[in-house]
Amino acid sequence: MKNTLLSTKYSDRYTQAKGLFEKLNTQLFTDICNLADEPPKLTEWHDADLPNKIYSYRHEGPIIGYDQDIMVGPHDWEHEDAPIGDYVVRKKCYIYDWTSEKLFNNPNTPKEILSELLYFCEMHTDFLPELFEGRKQYDTEYVKKFLHKLMVIEYSTPTATEQTQTEHRRHNTERFGPDHCDETLAGLHLGENYAEFQTRDSNGNWNFHPELTEDSTLWMHGEHAIDSGYEPTYHRMIHNSDPQHGVRYSIIFDLQVRYD
Repeated sequence: MKNTLLSTKYSDRYTQAKGLFEKLNTQLFTDICNLADEPPKLTEWHDADLPNKIYSYRHEGPIIGYDQDIMVGPHDWEHEDAPIGDYVVRKKCYIYDWTSEKLFNNPNTPKEILSELLYFCEMHTDFLPELFEGRKQYDTEYVKKFLHKLMVIEYSTPTATEQTQTEHRRHNTERFGPDHCDETLAGLHLGENYAEFQTRDSNGNWNFHPELTEDSTLWMHGEHAIDSGYEPTYHRMIHNSDPQHGVRYSIIFDLQVRYD
């Protein structure tokens, strides 16, 4: 569905996402999430089966969340005996219902707050009414609490060369984009800078959504929507081989629930 906010106020959302991830790191995350009674938690996670190939640096905080998910690159994935150190990365920044308030009420907040972070806090506020309206279609009698989490996502290939860029992008897409449904009630997709997103229809066919690159949104049913008679929206990413593409950005607003 076409959205005026995406074509006007948030027309530069991918540029803002780029700036956010260029600045956001562990130290800045810690500076932002420095509440004395809610210290941030940093965790290094490794996959049980492939701990040296799939791992994450997870940043859980009282104000924002930040994840760096890493997969070894296409060469090292196949050649363990001759590693060259290639890898691909997915980064996520999470904006919560309480992010704006805590940013402004925390006396320890760094004076130079990321302008990009405030930008996505505004996006959270501006699109919240759409989540409020969308959740009316579900049976929420037993819902104890609603959570609205805006996710800004970057897929990058920091070790790629001009010759290996397309191969690394394909590897990133294939490793981070298998088909699945989300463990949520619903989600509002707010766009991607180039088309790789697909959903599965009721006939089992997979369909691209090029409108997501053209200031449109897409409502997706999550796992918990089954209780209201809806089929979850299974989705995946499929590599876009156009060589002009580089870093990929995606923005999704999750509607999560906590039950009694």
